[in-house]
Amino acid sequence: AVLAAVGGKENVKTVDCCATRLRFELGDSELVDEAACKKAGALGVMKMDKGATQVIIGTQVQAVAEELKKLL
Repeated sequence: AVLAAVGGKENVKTVDCCATRLRFELGDSELVDEAACKKAGALGVMKMDKGATQVIIGTQVQAVAEELKKLL
């Protein structure tokens, strides 16, 4: 659900994570649906610039990042 909320795999250039956040480099951050991210369990979304976006997941972020990377 998070992958769809950030515009689908076609929009994702890279994804990584830190302690609590998924860090995306996106083709177009305007495609990010913040409400859908929150519905998928995210605590929030931060759009850093045109492509860099962080989705705040919490302490389970590593497992979410691993699943996302499998889908890409």
